[in-house]
Amino acid sequence: MKFLVGMHAVRCACGSEEWSPIDALHPSDDLAELLCAQCGNVQLAVDLVLQAPLDEPSAAVKSG
Repeated sequence: MKFLVGMHAVRCACGSEEWSPIDALHPSDDLAELLCAQCGNVQLAVDLVLQAPLDEPSAAVKSG
């Protein structure tokens, strides 16, 4: 499965975007451990969220 944060698929350090939950009973929990399908790297879902790029501000929102 791809783990999306906003419009971005989160990548593993190996470049893969495919993840699977280690515990299938709690796949959407923020503290869920996700396993990279390519290299086997394990990450917490919340850590992947924090590593994701920020979305660009909407053109309709202007400061000042």
